[in-house]
Formats: sequence, C-alpha cells, structure tokens
Amino acid sequence: MVKDPEKRRAYYRIYYAANRKKKLEGAHIRYAANPKKYREAARIYRATDPEKYLLHCRAYCHANRERIRAHNLKRKYGISLKRYEELLAYQNGVCAICNNAENDPRKGRRLSTDHDHMTDEVRGLLCSRCNAALGLLEEDPKIIEKMFGYIINWRKHKTQKETI
Repeated sequence: MVKDPEKRRAYYRIYYAANRKKKLEGAHIRYAANPKKYREAARIYRATDPEKYLLHCRAYCHANRERIRAHNLKRKYGISLKRYEELLAYQNGVCAICNNAENDPRKGRRLSTDHDHMTDEVRGLLCSRCNAALGLLEEDPKIIEKMFGYIINWRKHKTQKETI
C-alpha cells in the first residue's frame, strides 16, 4: 500500500477510471439487493451536513450543466438537445413570436421551449416575455383575438381624438 496520500489518490483515480464499468455494475447490484438501506444512508448523509450536501449539489450542477439541460429537455418535452439546437437555428436564434433574442443572455437565459399542453407537442422557442404572455392568455385564441381588437380599437379612438 502506498503511504503518500497524494500518490494513493492518484493511484485510485487511475484504478477507478480503468475499472469504472465494473465498479458501477457492482454498485447497481448492491443497490438492487437492498434499496431501502441505500436510500436511508443517503437521507442520513443529507441530514447530517446539509451545507456540505448543498455545496456538492451546486458543484455537480455547475460541472454537468449541459447534461442536466439535455436530460430536462428530454424529460419535460421529449426532445433532444440536438433538436432544440435545430429549432433555434430554424428560428435564427430569435423568438418565434416577437423575433427578439432572449431578454437577458448575460444571465444565461435561453429561449423557452413552447409546447401544446393538450398534446405535449413542441411548437417552437419563445422568449420569456412571450412565453409568459401566452401562458397568461391560457393559449385561448378567442382571448387573444379580443385583446388584439381591444388594442386596435384603442389606437383608432386615440388617433380620432388627435385629429379633432
């Protein structure tokens, strides 16, 4: 056994990388045999030091941002990251409604994935303002038409007042 901690860590890192698949298979087998035991151990770990667990979670999310994004797209909308990128290219990187890029790209915001809530079919990509507006209007064409008519009538009324 290597006594120097740095050399030992380096050895185990290399060993684990070379035997990763075998190690993971063993872990899956042990978990499948007694899932309650492992869930309880995880619960205790999280409860014992929540700050340490939170730091671990943040580090994981930061290191695996694209992987998590791809997973969420697949889970929520049934599309791959590649399909999202294709939609983005098809829309020239702008919102399908207002043709503006996302409001604040400095914050890492991307266009939202718009989908039909009845069929779960992806319709396109929207900026956060258009996505919120569509949600507030309950995706109801009648409400949208009434709102459009309201604005047109107000503008007509305003221009008539100005000409008098």
